[in-house]
Amino acid sequence: MGKFLDLLQKYWLLPCLLLAGYGGNYFKLHIFFGVDFLFGSIATLLVLVCYGLPWGLVSAAIAGSHTLIIWRHGYGILIIILEALVVGLMLRRRQTNLVLINSLFWLLIGIPLVYIFYRWGLNMTSVTTSLITLKQATNGIFNSLIASFLITGFGLSKQKFSPSTNPAFFPWKKLSFEQTLFNLLVAFVFFPLLFITVVNGQEAFVQMEKQTVQELTALSIPIQNSVEDWYQSHLEGAEVFATETLPLVAAINQGNGAQLPALSLMTHTIQTAFTGFSNIYVGDRQGQIIVSSPEFNEVGESRLGLIQAEKIAGFSIPSQIQVSPLHRTNVNVHPHVAITIPLVANNSFEGFINASLNLAKMKELLYANRVSEELNITLINGQNQVVASTIANVLPLEIYQPFDGGEPRDLGSSNYHWYPDTPANPTIRWRDSYYYHILPLDKINDWQLVLGLPARESIEKLQAQSVQKLGLLLFLSLVGLVVAIGVSKRVANPLLTLAKITTDIPTKMQYQGLTPIALRSEVSEVITLNENFNEMLITLQNQFKIIKQAKDNLEMRVAERTHTLIVINKQLAGEIEERQRIEIKLREAKESAELANRVKSEFLANISHEIRTPMNAILGFCDLLLQKDLSLSQTKKYLNAIGSSSKILLALIDDILDISKIEAGKLVIHLEPVDLRVIIREIKQIFDYKAESKGLLLTIQIDETLNQAIYFDAVRLRQILFNLVGNALKFTEEGQVFIYIGVEDIQVRSQGTYISLAIEVTDTGIGIAPEDQARIFDVFTQSQGQSTRKYGGTGLGLTITRRLTALLGGEISLSSRLGEGSTFILHFPAVRLVENSLKSDLANGDGGNLTDRLGSMSSSSANTTEKLLPTRVGNMAPDNNSFGNHNGPSQGFPRAVPLIDQAQRQQLISLLEQEETNVWNKLRHTLISRQIRNFGDRLLSWGNEYGWEDLHTYGQSIIKALENFDSRRLEQLMGQFPQYRASLTEVSAGVDGKCASE
Repeated sequence: MGKFLDLLQKYWLLPCLLLAGYGGNYFKLHIFFGVDFLFGSIATLLVLVCYGLPWGLVSAAIAGSHTLIIWRHGYGILIIILEALVVGLMLRRRQTNLVLINSLFWLLIGIPLVYIFYRWGLNMTSVTTSLITLKQATNGIFNSLIASFLITGFGLSKQKFSPSTNPAFFPWKKLSFEQTLFNLLVAFVFFPLLFITVVNGQEAFVQMEKQTVQELTALSIPIQNSVEDWYQSHLEGAEVFATETLPLVAAINQGNGAQLPALSLMTHTIQTAFTGFSNIYVGDRQGQIIVSSPEFNEVGESRLGLIQAEKIAGFSIPSQIQVSPLHRTNVNVHPHVAITIPLVANNSFEGFINASLNLAKMKELLYANRVSEELNITLINGQNQVVASTIANVLPLEIYQPFDGGEPRDLGSSNYHWYPDTPANPTIRWRDSYYYHILPLDKINDWQLVLGLPARESIEKLQAQSVQKLGLLLFLSLVGLVVAIGVSKRVANPLLTLAKITTDIPTKMQYQGLTPIALRSEVSEVITLNENFNEMLITLQNQFKIIKQAKDNLEMRVAERTHTLIVINKQLAGEIEERQRIEIKLREAKESAELANRVKSEFLANISHEIRTPMNAILGFCDLLLQKDLSLSQTKKYLNAIGSSSKILLALIDDILDISKIEAGKLVIHLEPVDLRVIIREIKQIFDYKAESKGLLLTIQIDETLNQAIYFDAVRLRQILFNLVGNALKFTEEGQVFIYIGVEDIQVRSQGTYISLAIEVTDTGIGIAPEDQARIFDVFTQSQGQSTRKYGGTGLGLTITRRLTALLGGEISLSSRLGEGSTFILHFPAVRLVENSLKSDLANGDGGNLTDRLGSMSSSSANTTEKLLPTRVGNMAPDNNSFGNHNGPSQGFPRAVPLIDQAQRQQLISLLEQEETNVWNKLRHTLISRQIRNFGDRLLSWGNEYGWEDLHTYGQSIIKALENFDSRRLEQLMGQFPQYRASLTEVSAGVDGKCASE
């Protein structure tokens, strides 16, 4: 069952494509006069890409089999199979540009072969052959473009449909950005030109058809008039003859035989005068012919004396003129139309006259009105019997069906286009088609005039025009092909260069080294990507140097210890007891060295893995930029994703730097007055949105006795709370996260008042198993129940939290039950309170900005900041005399404003407001290094120009944090900028208010 599902997964698309190949040729698109577009090769090209050459040839044979049915020859299927073979072989040679391969096939192989097959194999005219050749080439290039877009749009190049393990099987590459751009450029040239060519061809055909119909209509009118006039003149002549002969026939009926010669002479005279009468004879009351001109019929029999009973049977009084249908009689064996007029005198039937119309004269009349030999004119009666026709071998009395052997198309106004059923080639059938105009003759009962005009001359003229248009289309497409190759290479080469350089960066940095690159491109996004990559490369190189140095130092220490053990082993070799003791020490030292080496290897393995993850994301999105048919918004989206991965990588490096500083004893603790309520409120504001989005309750409880500021490191406290609260929200799906800050003990000492501070973060999340609680604070360690894919993380957060807590003189403990939640407890036994005028504000629950409330303190109380080195861990209380001035703004707000006049102050306020609106609002989120440096340089310049030392120092601190790649410090400093503008604005407002009061 598993093998069946596996085969079904790999081959489900194949039968669909095979059917689509046949259907694409069956449901063809009619362009104009016998030129049809077939789409079967689209499916064949997709089969070649997805399943390889053998199945591609099978698909070509299936798709081409329909051409045997519609064209009745094998040249079409031969060309389709040959196209699949050539394209498949080129794909095996790693040539992946489907459009270029197919275009070259048609230009170099397809067009010559099609012309030879149709010109000399099927004996077509050169114009028709050229039209078919250019149409098939255009059709083939069009289908390759559609196939290429389907591969790109549906990601068929990424699917592995074929199970073949044969090395000769073509492994389709991922679609490149260069190829996608090439396809788009060719499509932008080819599709509009093809559309214009088709539309112009159809318009020309419609115009030709319209002109043909107008020509037939114009020709039919004079022919109609001539036929009707000829018929009416002979009918009127017969009526005159009947009037003149009536007295003579009446006399003869009364026995006056002497009138016969006169009647005979009159009959001969009328027959001679009206050549359209083949014969005229006169009958008496009994229907017997008494006079005839000529006397004998076509077989030499005399008409005199013959009884024409049928002539008098239908007469009535008053008399009626009778016009017979087309017929033969023993009197006149040739097909004819007889005009019979009864002779009636004084309501008495005396006899009749009969005049037969000469159809040969009617045919001569049709020939006389034919303006060209190509025009066919046929006169038919109501039974579709031929009266007269200019068509050879079409005789009177034959049934004439102009639409037999073909399919008529009604053009309106009695105009039709007849399309023959044979031969199989549609272009030849169009050339042999006819346009017909059928016109009824109003003056002749149920007679119709049928005019036929062959379409050969017009179709050949349109075919010649279409050959010129398709030739121009292919020529312009060839030019567009060459231009597209150059443009696509120029645009894609910078990205291809970047992709090659970024391949296997760790190996290159370890053994070869990398230098910043400069891509040649006019695309701004590529330039920005180049700059960001160079900055990232410099950062990675610095970190790799640090790691390598640490590795070298560790190996050196291991070597030194090993050497010491060997020396000791040689010195104590003579004493058995001492040897045993030395062996024990040696074993312990060896285990320690192995442990150190293992820790080193695990650290390098973990850090390499964590660095590789965002690096893979960067490389992956670079690949997407190279292979996808992207819009501008998608390109920006992928570039933003690369920037996000770079920030993740930079944050990981910051964590490593923090651990490295802690382990190396270089992390400096800055003690300063801190309002815990403000910090906790900031933490809550930051995480409120995340808690709300997960449907969690984030609550805070602060001990009411904690109503004063404390001396603490605000940056490290925020870092600890960020890790704990962030983890609590991450691993909690329902319930709440609870933050509690309380005072466990208060001690009054000579240096001031101290409290025992407790901070608890409790959640109702997944909990931590008992066996994991002991090692959860180790580097790169996570709980066994935690899904890295679901929750993410590096395993550094709790390690940094525990070590920062220790540096701050506290300890961290954990209480957790699996599936119920966890509680992390921070305990700081000796935290000194700040005794100043803020006591009442804090007691009242004032949550205002600590910067605003410290703005009125004296300079002696404003500089209450202490640097506490790691050697002083355990005592968080600074001495009263240990406060010093730091290099840079340590409290996050300016300590003094510049002593400048009101005009300069307003000018500086305006500069700072513009900088905040135009630059800072966006820069504090993007943190682009080049823009941050320019931002710091401007602050330095303004600090010097306006004599504001704090602003100058603030700009220096930003540049220093940027050069040290200290992203956390940089984010903190960037967040302080509005306070400088606000402090200056408040001073300005105070001065203005004072002046107004005075």
